[in-house]
Amino acid sequence: MHCQKETCKRIVKGGGNYVFGLKENQKLLHDDVVLFINDKINFESIEQFTTIEKNGGRIEKKSAKRLLILAGYMQKTNGRG
Repeated sequence: MHCQKETCKRIVKGGGNYVFGLKENQKLLHDDVVLFINDKINFESIEQFTTIEKNGGRIEKKSAKRLLILAGYMQKTNGRG
C-alpha cells in the first residue's frame, strides 16, 4: 500500500490521471484550493457536477468540482500539502 502522493506519482508515470477527495487534514493544499474556488476570477476554470438521487427514503445531493487550472500543483509545491 502506498501513501496518496506515491500512488499519484505512479499513476502519472504510467500515463494515467487520478481523482482524490480533498479533506482539511492536508491544510496547505486545502487552503489553497479554497482560495482558488472563492476567487471569482477563476470561475471559468472550475467545472461543477451535481447529482440528486433518492436513496433509502432520503434525497441525496452530491457535488464535485474539477479545477482545470491546478494541473501540476503538486510539482510546483514539491508535494507539500
